[in-house]
Amino acid sequence: MNITLPLAITAGILSAGVTAAPVSNAQLAPTLDKSSSASPTMVSVTESKRALALSLSQQYAQLAPVLHEEISQYQLNAPLNELKRSKRAAPFARSMVAMDETLRVEKGIEDYTDTIMELRLADKTMLAWYAQQP
Repeated sequence: MNITLPLAITAGILSAGVTAAPVSNAQLAPTLDKSSSASPTMVSVTESKRALALSLSQQYAQLAPVLHEEISQYQLNAPLNELKRSKRAAPFARSMVAMDETLRVEKGIEDYTDTIMELRLADKTMLAWYAQQP
């Protein structure tokens, strides 16, 4: 069954379908086709976000309790720091931490902040539906 999750990875993936294949760490650091006119950073970030969204969809059953604790009408996001604290979210959080570190270095802001990534509802109008999900 293919389900669309109403969660977003801060930098732009709006939803992710559930699939069965695992995502490897190698998929989180894709290579750039030399013939592409896009910048290496843009393609790398886009592909990394896509792989992270796929990983989120694959691990959603383990992440759901953690996300439901964090996401509410008062807070529409689950910060990376909170995901790192949860044993249930550890595998996904490791992937997200690696991407977060890479993004901060590429942007030159690694000395200014510890994290820039979070999971959030794609749109606040989805909160009522999301709150009713197991």
